[in-house]
Amino acid sequence: MKIVGITGQRKSIKDRDAVTDFFTRLWHRKRDTTWLVMQGMCDGPDLQAGYTAMINGIRTLGVRPWAGHRPGAEWQHEYNYICRNASCVEVSDSQEFPGNHIYFARNDYIVSGSDLLVSVWDKRSGGGTAYTVRKALSSGKKVYNYDWTTGGEEWL
Repeated sequence: MKIVGITGQRKSIKDRDAVTDFFTRLWHRKRDTTWLVMQGMCDGPDLQAGYTAMINGIRTLGVRPWAGHRPGAEWQHEYNYICRNASCVEVSDSQEFPGNHIYFARNDYIVSGSDLLVSVWDKRSGGGTAYTVRKALSSGKKVYNYDWTTGGEEWL
């Protein structure tokens, strides 16, 4: 089994259809049902990756940052579908938001548990996605990136 970690910029939500199309193409190209997609359950690329993987027959593990975590209103369908049909773990058992550090702990969990990382990142911005890509690369993992601003795909 190959575990594929997911990270992505939430601002890529501006081009929701293009990001969904990227993940759909990726899962269709690979069509490997021995894969497990591990994603962080946040609005945008996390939920898009998990949902499109599942409807294409690829198992998904949802890594919720904390037990009380909930999606934005427009992501309820994908979030609930994953929670009902996939395995989920929580990085923290807190019902309340424990602070921004929890996102980094969640991303570390995904990087350490994955064989490779797929990112949705413009390669310019900082933040959690940049942190996660750097962490994966520095730990010797391959990273396949979709630049949502240009539509380009490449191994980093």
